[in-house]
Amino acid sequence: MSDAPIIAAAELADIAWLEKLVPEFDRVHDPACCQARAGGRPYLVLTARRGEETLGFKAGYALDADCFYSWIGGVAPAARGGGVARALLAAQEDWVRRQGYRRIRVKSHPRFAAMLRMLQRHGYRTVAAGDGDPGAIHFEKTL
Repeated sequence: MSDAPIIAAAELADIAWLEKLVPEFDRVHDPACCQARAGGRPYLVLTARRGEETLGFKAGYALDADCFYSWIGGVAPAARGGGVARALLAAQEDWVRRQGYRRIRVKSHPRFAAMLRMLQRHGYRTVAAGDGDPGAIHFEKTL
């Protein structure tokens, strides 16, 4: 039996409870905020599960016809180090590719060191820092 998590689609409204899996997040986005952020553009929300347990999530939306923005995601502390984030990243990239986007962007912070390392290992390159968000680092990958 495989130990790989099951990746499934979810809805923007689910982000509010999914964020609670990640104690490092200092705020929870309510469903109206998530809808407004996507702004009617195509979006994707993925969850990773084993059995009945939700292990993590990843969500994003289209910036334009060419570029998808990987907005928010995380893995529950007890599930870290088990490939959950990699599985979510791979599933998101696969979906983004199939939808015809050529690039994917993501923003992270130094406090999420494991995320920064994973992005770099998977071909994301640093394209900018800052943007009014202190310490933010912007990455992009051509698919």
